Amino acid sequence: MANVKILLRRGARSEISADTLDPGELGFSSEDTNQLYVGTDDLIDQIVFDPFANAQAIVQTFLDTYTAEEGLEIDEDLVIKNVSNVNDLITAMESATTFDVSIFGRARRNVEVLTENSFSQVFANMHLKSHTALDGKRPDLFKKELLSTTGTFLKYAASDSTSFFIDYSLKQVGTLDTFVRVGTIRIINGHATTPPLIGLVKLTDDNTEIWQDDGDGTAEADEFSNIEFTSFIDNALRIAGFSIQPDVKYKIVTINDGLSGADTDFTLIGAADNNVGTVFTATRTDITAGSFEIGESYTIKTVGTTDFTLVGATDSNIGTVFTATGVGTGTGIATNSGTGTGSGTVELAVIPMNITYTQDANFTTEISYTVKRWTM
Repeated sequence: MANVKILLRRGARSEISADTLDPGELGFSSEDTNQLYVGTDDLIDQIVFDPFANAQAIVQTFLDTYTAEEGLEIDEDLVIKNVSNVNDLITAMESATTFDVSIFGRARRNVEVLTENSFSQVFANMHLKSHTALDGKRPDLFKKELLSTTGTFLKYAASDSTSFFIDYSLKQVGTLDTFVRVGTIRIINGHATTPPLIGLVKLTDDNTEIWQDDGDGTAEADEFSNIEFTSFIDNALRIAGFSIQPDVKYKIVTINDGLSGADTDFTLIGAADNNVGTVFTATRTDITAGSFEIGESYTIKTVGTTDFTLVGATDSNIGTVFTATGVGTGTGIATNSGTGTGSGTVELAVIPMNITYTQDANFTTEISYTVKRWTM
């Protein structure tokens, strides 16, 4: 029996003699025989990452630039699914300078089973500190930096889980103040219940922190952290020509508005056909001057002999975004925004449940957290 640990929680990966178990094979790590692991069949289309600071955002930034297979996403569990060629993607990742795929990422091959009879090793080995890719240490806690006044903290497929428990510890830093807070976010997601409560979700945030009194004995808002969390289901319909965004995966809902609106040809923005239910990634298309559609948004790609200021652009520089006021003339080329035309509608291919945050200007937050979720 090989001395392997399927998801190593500490130490360098180089210490492992192998990284897989045969399907159904049991094994211990060389460090800890109080934990038992079982091998499963390989998943040939997934890549999984161990947690590191801002892992999801960093890997997603790389995926957004990976042209060999567009539209890939890494989820909150740090898994990239439906990868056509895992080996090619891992090879491409090896050249990335923002993370070390050889330490943190691998083809998803096995499932970890813990059998700890005293206390959970998952919680015993949490690291609140951030490790670098080079030291080979991977904390059990996920960690993110929330740097803007508003944004998305976590995002899951709305159909996946009904209940979420997110334990967190955060540090919020402002110009003069630093706040430390611990808490638990509890979420009930009606979208995943049976029968579903479409679009309904409820979040509560139970937390505690030390009151930083300014000396007057009166509790005031600026003496406490100001970051707040909310959740919502993004199941809104997107209308062609308005709210469809390029490089996002959608599902066709209608071809037109059922009234007097024109049909949308979704094949012009990446769809294989115009059938209801077809999933596609909205693309950008090269359009030569003379074929611009009035009211459509474009980005200048090549200038040629076209004066783009005559068709709505502020200048004729490459990269300028403009809304066409005419069809244009000359040899210039612009890419459309992938929004399409007509009155057809789409929805996101995977409807997400978003957990968002807001915080005051001039504050940033560093948050470490674990997520437990169930489906009932």
